[in-house]
Amino acid sequence: MSGKSGNVLTAMQSTNVSSIDEYKLNEILDKIIQNNMELVKKLEDKAITTLMGIAMKEVRGKASGKIVNELLEQKIKNTIKK
Repeated sequence: MSGKSGNVLTAMQSTNVSSIDEYKLNEILDKIIQNNMELVKKLEDKAITTLMGIAMKEVRGKASGKIVNELLEQKIKNTIKK
């Protein structure tokens, strides 16, 4: 696990901000990226703005926006590398 991912997980655990578990959040974000793969390929890291809006509607306040943003950023970068 990368250092940044560890920081996100630590933040989730220490603040107890999230009422959605890590597995479910990752599952939601993966689904959003898969459903918007053309956008990710076209805009690359700039797609995060649109995907962030979709993600926040999906989690409806059950996860910190900062955490969602960091996880999305990491997942998009990993997707672009492939």
